[in-house]
Amino acid sequence: MEYKEIPLERIKVGAYNLRGEKAAAKNPSLERLSTSISQEGLLHLLGVIDNGDGTYTLVYGHRRYWAITNYLQVAMPKVPVRLISKADADEVTAIRTALAENNPDLRRNLNPIALAKKLRTLRDNGLNNRELANAVGFEKAGSVTDVIKLLDLEPEVQDVLIAGTLSISYGRALLPLIDNPEQQLQALAEIQKLPKEERSVRRAEKIVRGIQTGSGWYCLTLELPKETKLQELPNDRHKLSIEFATVTQLREALSYILEHNTDPPLTFITPQQEPGGKAA
Repeated sequence: MEYKEIPLERIKVGAYNLRGEKAAAKNPSLERLSTSISQEGLLHLLGVIDNGDGTYTLVYGHRRYWAITNYLQVAMPKVPVRLISKADADEVTAIRTALAENNPDLRRNLNPIALAKKLRTLRDNGLNNRELANAVGFEKAGSVTDVIKLLDLEPEVQDVLIAGTLSISYGRALLPLIDNPEQQLQALAEIQKLPKEERSVRRAEKIVRGIQTGSGWYCLTLELPKETKLQELPNDRHKLSIEFATVTQLREALSYILEHNTDPPLTFITPQQEPGGKAA
């Protein structure tokens, strides 16, 4: 490995900025990072490719680069870098290097649509789904394809995902409607109508299936103790788990449920109805 100091002004930000140039430049943590660099020095060098014309393309270390550029240009006109060899300077290899450097926080620094665009670009540049899944922390390689498919959702749906109003999981729930824009927007509207305390990905999936098939589903409403914590079981959509600290607490919870739900309401819900069964 070769190391040297080069003028900051000769470094170019290229295609290897995995977070996106604007996102990196506007990150609110950059000022704190610049303070750390000023006090402790650049503990992790920038990785660059020598372009052979006196300029260098940045491969990794973009947050450090922007922190120095925005706050420390006068104090650090030159920066220490690691030169990536010509043998490792082809596009795919350089992207793999950037992924290895950035994978701990690549996923959490991008909104779902930005992540989808980045994954598509990386896959178009020769990386396979397994490499990309490892880089962003997906257990299944096929999840990469699902995220990239988000780019085929309607712009209105993408805007909601970008804004963070709905998470990436809701975007995936809408994928079965990807070829029907009208149904997609209908499902989005129904999901957004749900009160936040009743909104879940499982509910979104039911709405999507109801719109696809024209059918609905039954909803059993139970009155539960206020302190009861419920969790949908991921592998069984027809069961709920009840958390408790002692057997006594469980018995009290079960007794409460039996006493307060002698004739629990069973409501049939269609995709065009509100959770309470009232027509939208």
